[in-house]
Amino acid sequence: PTSNGTGNGLAPPQLRLYISQSPSNQKPGPDAADLGKQSLKMADEGFASIPVNATADVYIGVEAPAAPGFTDYYNYELAASIDAPYHSLNSTDSNLHLIDSDTNSALFITSDLTNTGPEDPVYKEWLSSPPPFIIFAHNQNDTAILGLRNSYCGLKNKAQIAAFKNGRNTDNVEVGVTTNRGLGNKPKEQVYITSLNGSSAYYGFLAIQGNSTAEGAGVVGGGGKVWKRTNFETKSGWSTFSRGQVY
Repeated sequence: PTSNGTGNGLAPPQLRLYISQSPSNQKPGPDAADLGKQSLKMADEGFASIPVNATADVYIGVEAPAAPGFTDYYNYELAASIDAPYHSLNSTDSNLHLIDSDTNSALFITSDLTNTGPEDPVYKEWLSSPPPFIIFAHNQNDTAILGLRNSYCGLKNKAQIAAFKNGRNTDNVEVGVTTNRGLGNKPKEQVYITSLNGSSAYYGFLAIQGNSTAEGAGVVGGGGKVWKRTNFETKSGWSTFSRGQVY
């Protein structure tokens, strides 16, 4: 939904996900005949997941609540998997660490990609492999992603910087693998974002496109993964920093 100007800068109400495993409740939802035979999960910033121990048919319902102050429709992706979650969220760790920012750019590193030593084949493989993560970034004064900040598809469609293949403003993001920043000289992904507004607060989101090697229906983990958002600010006036070389 899109604010019609009366939403007071708030996020639209969240979708609700219902699950039933009872043949007597094949249409789970707020108007189900037997409310006791269903599970309910309200989406949190656009993400909801319910684990199910399925021994028979599973019935799924999605409720779009009334959204006064908003227009247009809710859109969502619904997936079920017996292998691994199709969509994933790490709501505990951001895995994204700000090194420095200036008036128009910001530099980040991730946590270590491996704990192995320099002589280990895994360590060497990370140095020659494409960076595994992508980045989303969005000015906090823009409300377009409110209610979608845990949703991979929401950020993919709405974030001002969506640095996946053929995404928005990808020319403003440079990524690489480095061992020169952070502790331990371990391989980390380095992310450099440019063309930001000065003296502004931003959200940064680390994510994986699909499962990092493939995406889409039929792919285990193909719906993407998002980590807890990182808040960062650009500086006022005119300032720059040295970002060094990306290896």
